[in-house]
Amino acid sequence: RTLRVERTVSWIKGRFIEGDPKTKKSKRTIILPRFLIESLKRHRERQTVQRATVGDSWQDLNLVFCNPSGGFRNRGTTRESFATLLKRIGLPHMRVHDLRHNASTFLQMVLRMPAKMAQDILGHDDLKMTFDYTHTDLDMQRGMMDDMDTFFSGLSEGEDDTPVV
Repeated sequence: RTLRVERTVSWIKGRFIEGDPKTKKSKRTIILPRFLIESLKRHRERQTVQRATVGDSWQDLNLVFCNPSGGFRNRGTTRESFATLLKRIGLPHMRVHDLRHNASTFLQMVLRMPAKMAQDILGHDDLKMTFDYTHTDLDMQRGMMDDMDTFFSGLSEGEDDTPVV
């Protein structure tokens, strides 16, 4: 149930270049939730069928997400596929990179994950970067204030309406 981030791929001067992640913290192991493991298993089954379809022209680069012949995905194709998916499920346009911001916000503000754990999952060198990737909105603030109401309403009140803590 783990994902290991060990290498990166960049498009430089008209070709794909594999390399090490940017920083020491970027190289990491992440525990994956069961629902994602099941989704990845179904993806692998579809990829196995695709591999058989293209036969000897399959490039065995051991990629989870690849082009139809097993090679690196073109950035433009990835962007187009992502934009199509967002439109199909009714979400606003965003960049693929924005998913890192969404993940940071979701981990900390929705799941209430400790910032240090989110930092480790995201592979940020310092906590400031993790905080820079995390965003809040009024609905999140409202939820926190509702939680505060619930917490404080459970405390007994003094005769002068002053909470006793």
